[in-house]
Amino acid sequence: RAPGASNPLMAPGRFAALLGLCLVAVVAAPRAARGNGRFPNAQHVWRDPTGRGLVLRATWGFALLSEGQSPRWACEDALGYGGEYDPAFVIDREGGVWLGLYDGLARIAPDRCAVTRPPALSGANVVDLDASPDGRVLVAVDSTPFTSSTQGLTARLWRSEDGGATWQRAPATLTDALVDTVEMARTDVRRLYLSARDARSPAVQVFRSDDAGARWTALPMPWASEAESAWVAGVDPTDADRMYLRVVLRPEAAGGALDATALYRTDDAGRTWRRVLQTAGPMLGVALHDDGRTLWAAGPDPRDGLQRSDDRGDRWQSVAAPPLRCLRWAGDALYACLDAASGPGPALARSDNLGARFDPGLDPCTMRPGLGCASGDDPAAACGALFASTRALL
Repeated sequence: RAPGASNPLMAPGRFAALLGLCLVAVVAAPRAARGNGRFPNAQHVWRDPTGRGLVLRATWGFALLSEGQSPRWACEDALGYGGEYDPAFVIDREGGVWLGLYDGLARIAPDRCAVTRPPALSGANVVDLDASPDGRVLVAVDSTPFTSSTQGLTARLWRSEDGGATWQRAPATLTDALVDTVEMARTDVRRLYLSARDARSPAVQVFRSDDAGARWTALPMPWASEAESAWVAGVDPTDADRMYLRVVLRPEAAGGALDATALYRTDDAGRTWRRVLQTAGPMLGVALHDDGRTLWAAGPDPRDGLQRSDDRGDRWQSVAAPPLRCLRWAGDALYACLDAASGPGPALARSDNLGARFDPGLDPCTMRPGLGCASGDDPAAACGALFASTRALL
């Protein structure tokens, strides 16, 4: 279901010889070379439900990995965004890649020959997206731009039951909610969990919907006074009532530490919570195995490393791994975004043994500019003019 060893980029144990020649430590790069003023880090990875490849988001744009082909690079300008904005994205049942932008949705066609702007959410500030594993059901949350007017900020849920061909807006809205994440359950796509910050106070909010967003229930949060923000980390693939939430702790609740994170689990759809893990630094990646029992948590802080639990978070064990910035279980492998600030290396790694060993999954120096359209004009052809500077940065 995921790219296999026939793809040289995914072959276990393959460390490209030119990594040491092509990649330079970003800390040694000139200030002007830093993409968007940030380290050129990979951030998030999603598997194509058609089994044709992976899509990786990074601070320098998107990488598209297809079996048997060189990875392609799409620059931000070609996709309709720029600056320090990092769009949420999902992949539909046909292999189309949907991006949530500050002025609507964009979709990269499955054949990579078009980037379209569906009219349904035109002009909407799309803050997060999610998709069912088969890519049939898509959800999007938009939020009215924040202003100093007395009119409250409103978040709305949009839903597609046909892979994005048509969209319908759910009747319920959330007022004064700065939405961070929305996620649907695999076993019940009508069950949704959503996290947000209150626009008029430092409070954190978590909601649940049992009817595809027609109604939202605010969940009790006994840990709320410790929370700076909260992010839905995942819903158990076997149980819609079991959900994991990443809670970024206020420094005063973490002994003065910045970005310390607690992982909470609920087994009863948010009625009660249990803290199952705390990291010294930011917990940027959480991944759930299809079995519902195994999960991983990681971040870029070397004090935390990679943690794995085989009993839904009751007990954890440390696994030797480099600093990581994202995790995703896809098919039969664990994928991880590597931290560029820790030194030269690949942007994406793959583990075929539950995280015991990672092998390179993407060498950015092998990317080619453009989306890879084979039957017409490549809509990201203009990226070629920017590739030399991006390659030098990487």
